[in-house]
Amino acid sequence: MKTVIYSLYQRHELQKLRCFIAQVLPALSHTRQLYILINDEDCPDLRTHTDAASPHIVVHCAGGNLGVAGGRNFLIRRALEAGAEFLISCDTDIIYENGYFDRLSDAYRRIAKTDPLVSFIQPILLDGRKVRRFFSALHKAGNWDDVRAGLGENAPAWRDSLWNTVKEKAGPEKALLSIYHSGVSNIWSAHFGAPPDERMPRPWLRPQWGKVFGTRHATVRSDFPLMERIIANGIPVRIASTAGGISAFHKSVFEAVGDYDEIFNPFGYEDSEMGFRSNLTGRHNYLIPNIFAIHDVFMGETNRSLMSFARLGLLRGVELTHPNLLGRTSTLPFSRVRCFAGAN
Repeated sequence: MKTVIYSLYQRHELQKLRCFIAQVLPALSHTRQLYILINDEDCPDLRTHTDAASPHIVVHCAGGNLGVAGGRNFLIRRALEAGAEFLISCDTDIIYENGYFDRLSDAYRRIAKTDPLVSFIQPILLDGRKVRRFFSALHKAGNWDDVRAGLGENAPAWRDSLWNTVKEKAGPEKALLSIYHSGVSNIWSAHFGAPPDERMPRPWLRPQWGKVFGTRHATVRSDFPLMERIIANGIPVRIASTAGGISAFHKSVFEAVGDYDEIFNPFGYEDSEMGFRSNLTGRHNYLIPNIFAIHDVFMGETNRSLMSFARLGLLRGVELTHPNLLGRTSTLPFSRVRCFAGAN
C-alpha cells in the first residue's frame, strides 16, 4: 500500500521542520514518501536540506499561503495523483513514538478487516507543556535544534513508549490530565455547548449515542474512567472527528467525503467539519489508544481570537444544516456499527 506522509511548512519554521524530518526519515522508502508543501514563498534552504536527507521527500511550493485546509487539499490531491493509497497527516511540532508510522498503518489495516466503513483514525496526543519534564531530551531543550539532537542517530529508547513513561513519572491521574487531544466525541458540547433553544435536537441524549461513542462528554479524555479503560484495553474506539494534524485515512475516504472545506481558511475547525461530514456519509472515525505522540513542547498559552470565533460560527452553521446526526433521518447505518468501547 503506497503511503504518503504530508505536512505543511512556512519559511520561518525551518528549525522545527528539520526536527520533524529527523523523525520521519527512518520510515521512508519507495512505498512511503514524505510530501511537504511550502505554504509560502519558496525556501531554498529547505530544498537543500531535503535533497541531502532523502530521495523519498517531495517538496511542493504554493507560492503563497493556501491556508491549512487549502494546503492539505493541495498535498492530498498531489499524493493521489502519484498513486498514494494511504495518507498520514503530520504537523511538524509533534514528537512521534518510534515505529509510529508503521503502527498507524497497521492499526488501519486491522480495523478495516472488521469495519469496511473506517474513515479517519488518530492516535492520542499528549500536551508537550505538561510532559516534557519527564523526558530529559525535551526538558533540557531550548529550541527545536536541541530536540533534534536529543533524537539521536538511531531512534532513542525514550520514544519507545511515551505513555508508560508519563504514567510512571506523573502517576495515573496526572497522566490522564496530560492528554491534549483524543478526538472529538460530541461535536456539539465540544464547540457549542448545549443548544440555546429547547426545541433543537440533542442527539447525544438518545440511547444509540452511548452505544457508538461511549460518552456524552465532548471528548473521551473528559471522562477519566472511560479514558483509562480505553487506554488499558488498547482497542480502537469510535469518535466523531479527528485532529487534522495527526489524522490518517485511505484514499477512498477523501474520494467519498470530499476536500477540506476551504471556507475555514486560514485555519480553525476545518478538521472538525471534515470529521462531522465523514460521519454524515455513514463512515466511522476511530481513536487508536495504544499509539501516542507529544504536541508542541514549546507551545505558549493561546486564547481564542475573533477569527477563531468566526470559524466556530461556520461550524455552527454546519451543525444546524445537519441537526439529526444520530437521529431518525441520519445516514449513519447503526445496524452495521461495531463499537469497540467495550461492547460489540
